[in-house]
Amino acid sequence: MEALASDRPDDGRCRLCGLERINGSFPLVISSGEYQFCCNGCRQVFRMLSETGTSVGEVGRSEVLEKCRTLGIIPRSEQELKESGKPDIPKEKGNPSGSEHRLNLDLLISGMWCPACAWLIGEAARKQPGIEDVVCRFSTDQFLCRYDPVCTSPGAVIRFIEGLGYRAVLRQDGDSETEDQREWIRLIICVFLTMNVMMFSFSLYFGFFSRFSEETIRRLSFPVAVLSSLVLVYGGKEIFRKAIRGVSAAAFGVETLISIGSLAAYGFSTYQFLSGSIELYYDTSAMLITLLLLGKRLEAKGRRRISKDLSLLFSLVPTKVKICTDRFPQGRYAPVAQLKTGDCFIVSEEESVAADGVVIQGDGFVDESSLTGEAKPVRKQEKDRLTAGSRVISGGFRVRTEAVGNASFLGRMISVMEEALSRRNRFEERSEHLLRWFIPGIVGLAVMTGVAGILWGIRIEEAITRSISMVVISCPCALGIAVPLAHVAGLSLGLRNGILIRDFRGVMNSRGISLFVFDKTGTVTEGKWRLMEIKLCSGLTEKMVLGLAFGLERSSSHYIALEIKQCAESRGIEPLTVTGVELYENGISGRHLDATVKIGSREFLKKEILDSTAIEPDQKEPGRWEEPESTHSSVYMSYNGSLCAWFRFEDVLKEGVAEAVEGLKKGGYGLVLVSGDSSWTTEQIGRRIGIRKVYGGQLPLEKVKIVDELQKNAGPVAMVGDGINDAPAMLQADLSVAMNSGAHFGKEASHIVLMRNDLRQISVFMNIADRVQKKIRQNLAWAFAYNAAGIPLAAFGFLNPIFAASAMLMSSLSIIGNTLLLIKK
Repeated sequence: MEALASDRPDDGRCRLCGLERINGSFPLVISSGEYQFCCNGCRQVFRMLSETGTSVGEVGRSEVLEKCRTLGIIPRSEQELKESGKPDIPKEKGNPSGSEHRLNLDLLISGMWCPACAWLIGEAARKQPGIEDVVCRFSTDQFLCRYDPVCTSPGAVIRFIEGLGYRAVLRQDGDSETEDQREWIRLIICVFLTMNVMMFSFSLYFGFFSRFSEETIRRLSFPVAVLSSLVLVYGGKEIFRKAIRGVSAAAFGVETLISIGSLAAYGFSTYQFLSGSIELYYDTSAMLITLLLLGKRLEAKGRRRISKDLSLLFSLVPTKVKICTDRFPQGRYAPVAQLKTGDCFIVSEEESVAADGVVIQGDGFVDESSLTGEAKPVRKQEKDRLTAGSRVISGGFRVRTEAVGNASFLGRMISVMEEALSRRNRFEERSEHLLRWFIPGIVGLAVMTGVAGILWGIRIEEAITRSISMVVISCPCALGIAVPLAHVAGLSLGLRNGILIRDFRGVMNSRGISLFVFDKTGTVTEGKWRLMEIKLCSGLTEKMVLGLAFGLERSSSHYIALEIKQCAESRGIEPLTVTGVELYENGISGRHLDATVKIGSREFLKKEILDSTAIEPDQKEPGRWEEPESTHSSVYMSYNGSLCAWFRFEDVLKEGVAEAVEGLKKGGYGLVLVSGDSSWTTEQIGRRIGIRKVYGGQLPLEKVKIVDELQKNAGPVAMVGDGINDAPAMLQADLSVAMNSGAHFGKEASHIVLMRNDLRQISVFMNIADRVQKKIRQNLAWAFAYNAAGIPLAAFGFLNPIFAASAMLMSSLSIIGNTLLLIKK
């Protein structure tokens, strides 16, 4: 085997297993050379072993090799190799419990050296009975699958992975999987105990029809008391603890009400039990705890489903990266924390990009859908930028790091989402304020109802039951989750559609918006001016004109200056010496030899233009010589007091702008276009995209005045801009929408960011905002209606505590279910 894994000439056989390459060749290039393999399995195992430091000569003696043969990952004969080359045919794995009973498993894997390790784990797991939909990601150390609990278990999957030489543990999230499983076990045990409590209680109820002896009552009551005590101690421990914390912090929750109700029922039942009475409510006490545990589990499941897209975003952060160093020029995997700005790293197929950077070598396609919502693969090649969190579909890249960690695109997105999740809107603040007084008010009202009932002549037992029912049926959790859950669903839904909701107030403020104000440059147009044409009108050559312009503009960072410099450099034109450079509001001037050179707007060179014989008299007024439907602007140049040339620049319209404008018009919104460019140019752009009301030549503070005036005359206004130059106007607007400016989107003054830079997303956002607001209003209306109807019914004795607890549970679940409709695909 060692001879096979050497540098001998290619003989048509696999360099790992030695079989003839009958299904074609699977090449692998590593630092020690290029090797050919008979299948992808051999290729990946060889790659994995070489990454662990195993020398090429020792690969054939590795224990892993034999284990891979046993698992069927490496063919043991030519027959197996032939079979592996046939198209995959779906196989029945045997699912006695039905596909609807498959469960999800999320593991954290440690000990993986390279992507081949992840491939090995995934391939091996797919061959195990009861496991399907396997995904193993090397970059995030994540293993995902669905399993049949009849055929296997999480423990068995973990043991299997550990048998391959890796360590696997249940992934710990904010509400960890381990904790979730523990709570499900707690619920199951409490359900079992409560069922037995109910069974003994039913036996006791027969005592109302057939008189029991005191001994019989005690014998039946004792196990009920013991079992309900176990439910309260084991099942209600955390509930009581949260209730005590809530009372001490004056932050009451549903745990407070359930604790009061269950302990009141338990205390009263214990008094009755010691008195020898048959009127016991231990079943009520146990059922209240069990129903709350059930509600919490179902609520947690609903929350996870609602925040699934957000969880996906947070899970995109890779944990390791292949860093290139002088010692390891082909890269060596290391923790992503070791990656620094300026480092080079390699990213291959199926890997996630660890940091923002520029491609210095490589070509391929990447998936940026988790960042932008756009499912279409994007081609990247040399000099293109890669963003952290995107996944390589095909090809591979060598990347120079520009931003890592929290400074990367993904890091800033996560920071923005965390801030948006933590920031409360006015509805949540009002709900919290109401809840602060709701629960003490309900408890006080329940006590008053019980006392009033006793004074009215109702039996003490009945009065206590009514009070307990009032406490239990009131549903503060319905009020508490009505808005926050829709908040999370809105953020998740926006992210799914490539819309980053930085501030949820934007969603709430969208209601009533009557008019959209668009900035031109960078919003409606690309903001990247291209030099389309140079018109000469004197004896100077184009080379000299560009050389003079290059020399005059070489120190400027204006976008027009940058385009002139780039054009000159691309033609190999060197800058001519220009001295005494002076900047003006709408132009620049300097001296070349003894002549004055100027470049600027029509206003800056008005005299030279009027004196020029190269421009017809009827074209000397602004805009007369331009094409009627053009989107270009002109910059003029004079030499020694005479007009020598003018440069025609064109700013390209963004894709889908006209469709976006038409969609908003159909929605009944008014539209305005503002720009710092000339009024004529702004009018032409407005005419082309279908916006009639335009304001040209506006400085940033003048845009603020325009927005303010429109708010006074038209009502709530939305401002759409690039989020940087338009920040003052966006702060003034009721709703601010920013284009994705990459390096700045986390700092801009906007409520939402269009991650695809597509204005058609505005209509999508308005639809999402409308749906979210409707759900909030529906949830709040239901919560108030439920409490308004349920509390009086309980006060007048129409509900017992168990029915009250069931109604409380259904109220919360109805709000969760209604909110889930938002994210239904």
